[in-house]
Amino acid sequence: MTVAADVMSKDVITVAPDMSISEVARIILNHKVTSLPVVDDEGRLVGIVSEGDLVRCSKSKRDAHRSWWLTLMAGTNADQADVLGQGDRRVGDVMSKDVLLASETESLSQLIELLSRRRIKRLPIVKNGKLVGIVSRVDVLRHLASSRSLRRVA
Repeated sequence: MTVAADVMSKDVITVAPDMSISEVARIILNHKVTSLPVVDDEGRLVGIVSEGDLVRCSKSKRDAHRSWWLTLMAGTNADQADVLGQGDRRVGDVMSKDVLLASETESLSQLIELLSRRRIKRLPIVKNGKLVGIVSRVDVLRHLASSRSLRRVA
């Protein structure tokens, strides 16, 4: 039986709750991800911060319909400062704290059910409260595609 440990990504980029909003925005942009797990000093998962959280924490809501990254790339300096210039705001202030997670032993079918039913893109995988990986929809698709390819060849 395939479990989370078999399909999860283990090299997960994480951020700390005391990091600034501007640091996190740059990490999201540089690594082309839409959200990041937030872990404490001991590696325990304490939340998730997403591009949506960054939009919601924006000082002004005048461009709420625009994507935050579009505001950064095409906006005026004032728009960019609105998203990135929040020196006093920290990840812990804006992150989602109620995070759905799974264990390494969760079956692939259970992971697919959770991702589908909850309409989420990724599930943090924890062991003894500490983040050990993440399973995204892409990880599941990659595994299913490779499994089907192997069966066809055999």
